Amino acid sequence: MHILLTRANAYIGMRLLPTLLEAGHIVTGIVRSITRFPSSQFQPFIESKQLTLLEGNLLGNLPPVPENIDTVYYLLHSMGGGSSFEEREAECPRLQACSPLRPGRPAIAGSSHSCCRDENTRRSLASV
Repeated sequence: MHILLTRANAYIGMRLLPTLLEAGHIVTGIVRSITRFPSSQFQPFIESKQLTLLEGNLLGNLPPVPENIDTVYYLLHSMGGGSSFEEREAECPRLQACSPLRPGRPAIAGSSHSCCRDENTRRSLASV
């Protein structure tokens, strides 16, 4: 299975990535900065083309993604400084990120909605 993993070098992405690779999946990971990705840790997967990294910011500049994606792990959220969660969420190009999916394939959204105490944050994550 070919998987698109957003935020591949963020906290959850770095815990999910080894599991996906060890299960034999082909993974295209989107990261904000390839230089910040621990490439040496995944070198055999990169060399064998089982792991491909794309650099981009899903809140702005989305890189072109392969058209043969089976599943998207959408691990992006717009929580940050300030109070404009909803506006930033609306700006996320989610549909573009999921557009390479073939019909009937799942997109999996990750959030910590159930454990968030802040009402603004819960509303934002509920939209995912």
